[in-house]
Amino acid sequence: MDLLTLLASAIHDAKNQLHQILADAMTLAEMNDPAVQVIAARLEHRAQVLDRRLVALLGIYRLGRGELVNISEHHVSDLLNSVAVDWVGAVVDCDEELVGYFDAVLIRSVVSDALDNAQRFGRGRLLLTAHKTDKSLVISIEDDGPGFDASDDGALAQTSLGLYFAAEVAKAHKKHHVSGHIERSTSVPLGGAALRIYLP
Repeated sequence: MDLLTLLASAIHDAKNQLHQILADAMTLAEMNDPAVQVIAARLEHRAQVLDRRLVALLGIYRLGRGELVNISEHHVSDLLNSVAVDWVGAVVDCDEELVGYFDAVLIRSVVSDALDNAQRFGRGRLLLTAHKTDKSLVISIEDDGPGFDASDDGALAQTSLGLYFAAEVAKAHKKHHVSGHIERSTSVPLGGAALRIYLP
């Protein structure tokens, strides 16, 4: 068994342990003590974030192994709304009829990770949008924080895994020899950071 396979096995084991923590947190949430319920909610949220990070690591493993992404047709608003429900202050602006072709598991993980970073560095407002250009489906995650600062690698280092994963996932989506990509910019409506995912 090679090192990467051992790593994947360890990640799966960590996910199983994390799911047990989630189950325990849900049990605590059913108690009548308000203070315990608050702590249980925090535990549940952070456990869900960690679970998504582990999914991202497994995605990197898949991509590193050269495994094909599972691309199929999806309603983009369904995916964005299903992710946004876990984030306080997240607003979705997307045509309900908009469809795209992508690996829903991988893209959901990318969007979730971007929202986690946006919440940590922002002030509370989060915006998810999607639209189509002539060549791409564009999914944007925006916040009202300080934005990306190329001269400050300190904060960016904390998001490097997420950005690497997002770039690799986008790149794995190909159509007519055109690969997807990501773009970091400034959010026009919120003034903070904007991460845009371009999928062909």
